[in-house]
Amino acid sequence: MNVLSGTGRHVPTVMAYRVRRAIDEFAMLGLATFGALVISTFALSSPYAEFSVAATLYMFGVAVILATPRMGVYLLIFLAFVGEPDTMPWYPFNKNGSSAESWLFVDDRLFVSPFEGYIGVTLIALLLHHLRHGGALRVWTPYTIPALVFAGAIVIGLGWGVLTGGELSIAINQTRSMLLVPVIYLLLINLLDRTTVRTALWVMIWAITIKCCFALYAFFFTFDQVEQRQTLDLGTSPVTHSAAVQMNVVLFVLIAVTLFKGSPLAARLAMPFLVLPVGLIYVIAERRAAVGGLVVACVLMFYVLARRLPDRPEAIG
Repeated sequence: MNVLSGTGRHVPTVMAYRVRRAIDEFAMLGLATFGALVISTFALSSPYAEFSVAATLYMFGVAVILATPRMGVYLLIFLAFVGEPDTMPWYPFNKNGSSAESWLFVDDRLFVSPFEGYIGVTLIALLLHHLRHGGALRVWTPYTIPALVFAGAIVIGLGWGVLTGGELSIAINQTRSMLLVPVIYLLLINLLDRTTVRTALWVMIWAITIKCCFALYAFFFTFDQVEQRQTLDLGTSPVTHSAAVQMNVVLFVLIAVTLFKGSPLAARLAMPFLVLPVGLIYVIAERRAAVGGLVVACVLMFYVLARRLPDRPEAIG
């Protein structure tokens, strides 16, 4: 249904716009799925079953991103956090296509990772979405300049290292993830809002919890008694330092949803169950730096509460 504007032109209603947008997304999903099926057909003809499964799932992810760009952010968050190199060496998302142990190994010369591929697909989907539906991309925010300054510093360091005799391939391999920060920031400010940021946080929490479940399975069922004893006695962790820091997010959210009365009931009910595997592997890992970071975060949170909620005691409890 259209309405007549003051200039005599027929302007589509909000409902008509939403219907057209849904049809466009469905058509894009169908087209992208067809392309994914074609490419997956070649993957399934590979003698390597792991590659076939991983490539098929990856291409369906591409189809979903092209249809709904926001899903690209969710997939990037989930797939980036769910993998753990120590307990899941086959996990391909964060590894280059040249990693022989990866399920998405393609060729020794392919240095691009599936993670970077999804970033590129999400950026293309975002641009296509804006070209089709109109509207300007958000570029300038209070944090745009710091992100560009950060990337500029990396570029200067990269150039200085190469000009002073450093190996170019090693330098690019070590810095390219940091150079993606402005691109990822552009995706976030255009595809997420206040509500979807919360969804993204829960996607990350679920990914970290699944990672911890894999780590627990590896510790109890694939480690022998000697390896288990070494892990407990010598402090050799079944997860990396970065994974231990990520677990702080889950523990911190548990503390937050417990303190604030306004937290959703579903969050209060789900968090204790999610914390069980996270807390157990957190204790096994014994990452002192992560524990220190959690203590500092809690101190800052209580400081903010003391400053901002002196007259609202009903919000706590």
